Amino acid sequence: MNGLLYRLPLYKDQAALLAYVQEHYDNHETGISASLGLTSMAYSEWVKKIHKNAVVGDEVWGKTLLYLCFDQQKLIGLLSIRYESPEEVTRKYGDIGYGVRPSERNKGYATQMLQYALKVCQEKGKDHVILGCYQDNIASARTILKNGGVLTAENENYQDGKISQYYLIPLSTAGIEFRKADRSDAEQLIDLYNAAFYSDFVKYGECPAYGRTKEQMEESILRYPKFIILYGGKPVGCVSCKEEKAGMYEVGCLCVIPAYQGRGIGRKAISFIKSYYSNWQQFTLITPVDKEENIRFYTEKCGFEIVSAEMDGHVKVARFVLKR
Repeated sequence: MNGLLYRLPLYKDQAALLAYVQEHYDNHETGISASLGLTSMAYSEWVKKIHKNAVVGDEVWGKTLLYLCFDQQKLIGLLSIRYESPEEVTRKYGDIGYGVRPSERNKGYATQMLQYALKVCQEKGKDHVILGCYQDNIASARTILKNGGVLTAENENYQDGKISQYYLIPLSTAGIEFRKADRSDAEQLIDLYNAAFYSDFVKYGECPAYGRTKEQMEESILRYPKFIILYGGKPVGCVSCKEEKAGMYEVGCLCVIPAYQGRGIGRKAISFIKSYYSNWQQFTLITPVDKEENIRFYTEKCGFEIVSAEMDGHVKVARFVLKR
């Protein structure tokens, strides 16, 4: 067994996937694990769906990666990595799903696929993953346990009348650090803000965080304490927060430069300020009302609620609140 190749499906893979599905049918298996509707829609539409889920995400599942797993030229299995799913979805379906074609089982491929998925989830900033399998699927349970899984629940959430087991695998979040900024960091913060907010400036024609002078940034550092976000030692973003009154904090900025977005850094930043400002009772922040991805992030991933809308210059923004 060589190292597997993982990639999104292409139109040219149709014959290989048809053979993959047929092998399951020949083995009297009607369900194709981790296929996300492969057998229930036109192949071309399925490929479009998988690529859209990877880039834009799905309103229920969030962003999902579905990889074809090849050993040399042979399609070995399918791997689904759901690294942005809401908590209620994760509790039922788990964060990772995978399947191996019948003729290639019991050769260590499932373990290799799961290890790769765990690495991806860690890179995306997750600090743990949930995996599920039926109670009678001894092979899957063994694979999960081998990779550090801890049994946390047994229930019928997935299918009535059939017991599923749910396992938690902790992941290291080492590599994401926060350093308090001072006035000497002004120029570096300007570069981070300009990279993170350039698209907002282009879209709206204005953006208070974009194009600041050194003097403006130095003043902002004093008014809104800032933490530079480091990923593997590299500055990739910033989170700033100001205490308006006892326990009440306004998040002035949470930004990550485009090349490092989608790795869970934003969620880690929210967790950081909740830990750092241990007396917090409430956090508030604003974001433009038409930035759906931001709104999903704050409400679905971080637990904020939208309480009002207001104008920030010429841009309509939503105000979010997170209460303890």
